[in-house]
Amino acid sequence: MAEATTMPASPQSDTWANTLWTRRLHKYPSSAVRYWYLAQVVMIAVVLYYVYWEEGATLPLLLPYYHMTFRYFLLLERQRIGDRSGDQRFRQSMSFAVSKNATARAS
Repeated sequence: MAEATTMPASPQSDTWANTLWTRRLHKYPSSAVRYWYLAQVVMIAVVLYYVYWEEGATLPLLLPYYHMTFRYFLLLERQRIGDRSGDQRFRQSMSFAVSKNATARAS
């Protein structure tokens, strides 16, 4: 009974589409490289955690400062995060909010 042997694919023969689905390592990274990757992931996680939670923590101070209701803030957030096609609407609503804030402070 003869067994079939397969030759491992060379790194040059892999395409981007193939490497996304096969997930083979041609060379295992050294410890220093793996620790560098881990440090990058931890730093990115800390920064994203700060960015997303900082706004919620300071929201009770921001809303009265800009004379905004919570419902108006949620509308702005939905436009900013929800759909990218609303970027122009977001800019218009922000310019309206700034002009509204300026007129409220002037009076």
